[in-house]
Amino acid sequence: MKKNIFLFLMNIKHYNFLSNYRVAKRYEMETASYQDLEREKKFLRLIEHVKSNVPYYKQFNEIRNIHSIEDLNKLPVLTKEVINDQFEQLKATNINKSRFIKNSTSGSSGKSLYFYSDKSDTYSLAVAMRGDEMAGWKFGEKKLIIWGAERDINKGLRAILKRVFQKEVVLSSYYLDDQNIIKYHSFIEKFKPKIIVGYPSALYKIAQILAERKLTFTHQVNGIVSAGETLHDFQRESIEKVFNTKIFNRYGCREVGHIANECKIHEGLHYNSDHLIIELLDKNGNSCKPGEIGEIVITDLDNHVFPLIRYKIGDMGEYLDYKQFCDCGSTLPLIKNIRGRSFEIIEGLNGNRVSGTFWTLLMRYQIKGISQFQLIQLSKSEIRFNIVVNSEFNENEKFKLINKTKEKLGSNITVEILIVDNIKPGANGKYNWIISKLKNS
Repeated sequence: MKKNIFLFLMNIKHYNFLSNYRVAKRYEMETASYQDLEREKKFLRLIEHVKSNVPYYKQFNEIRNIHSIEDLNKLPVLTKEVINDQFEQLKATNINKSRFIKNSTSGSSGKSLYFYSDKSDTYSLAVAMRGDEMAGWKFGEKKLIIWGAERDINKGLRAILKRVFQKEVVLSSYYLDDQNIIKYHSFIEKFKPKIIVGYPSALYKIAQILAERKLTFTHQVNGIVSAGETLHDFQRESIEKVFNTKIFNRYGCREVGHIANECKIHEGLHYNSDHLIIELLDKNGNSCKPGEIGEIVITDLDNHVFPLIRYKIGDMGEYLDYKQFCDCGSTLPLIKNIRGRSFEIIEGLNGNRVSGTFWTLLMRYQIKGISQFQLIQLSKSEIRFNIVVNSEFNENEKFKLINKTKEKLGSNITVEILIVDNIKPGANGKYNWIISKLKNS
């Protein structure tokens, strides 16, 4: 009864969420031939749609010659720069505006990207639920999320309904001083969630402080889901030891939702091939073979209002084996490794520890005129911003950035702001937009 009430109030039931959930659960246990057939059907529906209704794709003659997923490489790769440049042309012309949900992400480069999510896309919600179940959670059980985006923290009717009916609570990862970490420990003991979801950098810092204070848990959590950043082995070891449970890696992004989830076998991440098509491309744009590392390119099969086809997400990955079956029982294909975003913690003179997403959201929603940024913590008392600016940036915005930084990290911290023409990528080819030079932090 609670599930039905929740779905009705959240406007999900009307879009066949339960039906999609059943389809998703069946799909993950089916044969490869069944999965290939269902995905091919979904892909061709998307191609027919964009061929007629999305101006950006209509301009390509190649779109008329796509008859299967194998033809997908006939289309060009979609980059963030193309999305920004062709934003209006990527919007479907035959869909009511009520289905368009304005959304944005900072991505791994620290540069904002705007796009539209599809309000009627409940299949992505279904695969998200399926992924959390891999970590030992079931619908209706308590879930604690330690997250950074203020828009996702217990605000508004939707958040209240989630808390009441879905038993989901979100705590901020922006205020990780010792006192708040101890409060979070007490909350976990009282709330008793089945799983905890959070950034690995934040979870690792919590684990460090709890270990230093010799604080343990009497409540047994079924699993910890690491999301939003690269999970390192040292973080996994520390988090599992302190929370006395296994950690499950999740890979996703705001543009397309959950991409892949680690299961109880912990030998790779099952990717949601019923929701997405993942290509791994080498530097020449050719498909990688199992065992080769390549750039991740994604096609979202369920967003029809703002279709993302062959979208270059900005991370690297490696196939374990597309057709390999896993001992967990799922037949979803496996990705061996994701080599991508690694958001570092910035520490203040006031003892506060701030995860990376705080800074991207600050630049996107509160500071005007910054096109791209890089934050470097030179020492405990020194912060440097390298920023690429546009005409909206002025002394007032500069003053605001300095004040916001001091509010989070302490009034005595030194904040240096350098305006640069561009921000160069690191040695690995990726843009490191949060860099901490503190040791043992």
